[in-house]
Amino acid sequence: MVHLSDDDARRLGVAFGHAEVRSLDKTIRTVGFVTAAEPRMHWIAPKIGGWIEKLYVDFTGDWVREGQPLIEIYSPELVTAQEELILARNLQRSLASSSIPEVRGAADTLLNSARQRLDYWDISEEQIREVEETGRVRRTLTLKSPWSGIVMEKNVLSGSAIKPGQPLYMIADLSEVWIETEFYEADLALISEGQLVEVSVTAYPGESFAGRLEYVYPTLEQKTRTLKARIAVRNTRNRLKPGLYATVKLTANVADSALAIPGSAIVQTGEREMVFVVRPDGMLEPRQVRLGLRTSEWAEVLAGLEAGERVVSSATFLIDSESNLGAALTAMAGHAGHGSSAPAEASERGSK
Repeated sequence: MVHLSDDDARRLGVAFGHAEVRSLDKTIRTVGFVTAAEPRMHWIAPKIGGWIEKLYVDFTGDWVREGQPLIEIYSPELVTAQEELILARNLQRSLASSSIPEVRGAADTLLNSARQRLDYWDISEEQIREVEETGRVRRTLTLKSPWSGIVMEKNVLSGSAIKPGQPLYMIADLSEVWIETEFYEADLALISEGQLVEVSVTAYPGESFAGRLEYVYPTLEQKTRTLKARIAVRNTRNRLKPGLYATVKLTANVADSALAIPGSAIVQTGEREMVFVVRPDGMLEPRQVRLGLRTSEWAEVLAGLEAGERVVSSATFLIDSESNLGAALTAMAGHAGHGSSAPAEASERGSK
């Protein structure tokens, strides 16, 4: 044991704490990178073949809005479908005054089928109505974007031939992005889907973005012993760019009610954890404790302390050094006393 006066405590900067029952929260920090959210990524792949007559969106990175023209396409199939629409419209008008309901119904059905065929090919309702009203076949028709977002990929040039289903553009809505990250195996029990997280990037120092742990992958990476996870973050002003590195901070509740001491009070001795307990007589008693979960500031005590006991919470390394030094000096004094007896007895015999 070590005795420490009030003056010594102030000189060494010793602080004290108590073993107390409290809620324990652990802060988990990890890193990741920004990616586009997969549900907000869309491929533009026309359902018909033909030739590109004009590109309205002609470079990667361009921003497009819903309904904005993308390409003008010439397709023999589209020309034929427009001719069928005009014929169906003329037939429906000529049979509108027929006294036979079945005849009028068949004409209406044929017109609707011609309209639906163009609609299935993503021809806008406005263009279909224009063909019906004018009665003229357009050589090219315009395909428009069904979504708003950034052009992430562009696989088409003006004048090129395309096949049905060929991907031309990939458009991503970046109003919400993902943070792809990983957590260590030891933190697995503390993370769950739906938890709120704090995200920061070096591009905006001192600023953080609120996120939500959206998905935790079901398998563990064997080599790295980490668990992949995905965080969703709102990105209304498009400040988070895909590819940016991000730091993720997650606060998880470890225990609602646990006996804990400040983490700085622990003295590591290799195989054991010790603390210095302040006795009523002012002596500092080193005591072994058994610890449980730890946070950045606190450590759960499973055995060795009672609630309310006072412990040294700083400068424990100095006290531990003083304790070891005192024990060493005591041992040296004991050995010196035993070693001096033999020469003294020999001298006494010689004098006799």
